[in-house]
Amino acid sequence: MVKCLVIIFTSLALLSINVQGVLAYTLAAVQARDKLLCGVEPGVPGFSDTDEDGVWQGFHVDFCRAVGAAVLGDATKVTFVALTRDTCLSALQTGSVDMLALNIAWSMVRDTAFGLRFVGASFYDGQGFLASPARDVEAIEDLDGARICLTPAMDANLRRIGESRDVSYKPVIVDTFADSRAAFLEGRCSVLSGPRYRLYEVLLALDGTELYTMMPDIISMENYGPIVRQNDDLWFSIVRWVLFAILDGEQQDISFPQEGGDAEPDEQMDALFAPFIPIQGATVGLDDQWAMRIIREVGNYGQIYDRNLGEKAGMAIARDLNNLWNKGGLHTVPPLFRRVPAPQASP
Repeated sequence: MVKCLVIIFTSLALLSINVQGVLAYTLAAVQARDKLLCGVEPGVPGFSDTDEDGVWQGFHVDFCRAVGAAVLGDATKVTFVALTRDTCLSALQTGSVDMLALNIAWSMVRDTAFGLRFVGASFYDGQGFLASPARDVEAIEDLDGARICLTPAMDANLRRIGESRDVSYKPVIVDTFADSRAAFLEGRCSVLSGPRYRLYEVLLALDGTELYTMMPDIISMENYGPIVRQNDDLWFSIVRWVLFAILDGEQQDISFPQEGGDAEPDEQMDALFAPFIPIQGATVGLDDQWAMRIIREVGNYGQIYDRNLGEKAGMAIARDLNNLWNKGGLHTVPPLFRRVPAPQASP
């Protein structure tokens, strides 16, 4: 047993030396500049936007901060680079940013043709429907006869579903979602269709939101998540396990700060992680406190979601698909925070 442990820890030490070399060019660059450059899309409420003081906030912004906490020991050591959907992929390709965190859909072409890799799904979404007070929409069948503002891609999705369910509608087709939103607000249609998170953004800006109806179901599925460059497996692993850390943090009910706790922060943290086996960071070039720092400085997935997309944030986007697997959602996670085995009772 002792010999086996020696072999394991020796291997970890050698791997730790290796990851500081040529295999870790993004990690080395981030650590050398002492800043993480994270590409985000500006002006997306709940995901990536600035407050009145110019401070970045949002779901994707917090994920970038989680990576900063893990890699640099400080969640504030992140520089946010505002990018458009037209420039974000090239910015990552050329090294202008270290990673992307924005709502751009995971597809085979984007994952294979541009020298980039999607790390995993941090947010699930799909094509939804927002109905004006003039029309109540609870199911696809309620769209029959409706005038719907949407883009060509959204129209193709709905037409396929509509034909299979004998639903006929009157499309008002425009080039972009911004155009379809404008047409909806002008009264050119009674239903707006698009990515559901965008529909919540529209709903947030409307007066009398309770008069509008958000259809519960979606008719497509999109996976959004962090993107990194290909040919840097170490950096890919780091960003992926940061995602797993915040998900498993929620799964294991590890949150910080503890509500109603009187202890000092360091004492709270010691008590919080006492039941868990320390997580080795050497295999990805990090120290053994990386996961603890994420929880302490940013929080677990549920905290990040509620803070930016929940009712308290004003967005009120239901967790549904973005819940953990054991709560009816799609998020699954490999075990990371393993509990210390309970001592065996003496015979």
